[in-house]
Amino acid sequence: MLAAFLTSAHAPKGTVTISSFQFTPEELTVAPGDTVTWDNEDVFIHTVTADSGAWSSPELRRGQRYMFVPSDTGRFTYHCSAHAIMHGVLIVRQ
Repeated sequence: MLAAFLTSAHAPKGTVTISSFQFTPEELTVAPGDTVTWDNEDVFIHTVTADSGAWSSPELRRGQRYMFVPSDTGRFTYHCSAHAIMHGVLIVRQ
């Protein structure tokens, strides 16, 4: 199962920047238990939402971040629920 955190309880192992309607990097690989951080540097509100619906951030305004700690391995596609053109992939492997 994947667990989401909105606090900085764990040190980030991977960071995705949200800017210009893009997730950068578009694909990120981490290990189970690593903290992944999405930082919104865009002037628009965005979300980080699993395509499966298993997890979703709240709306992120400029300067806000979402932290997520995956516990399962796999390939997890995600998008911004406000902007259908924005997609990313989180790969979790040992």
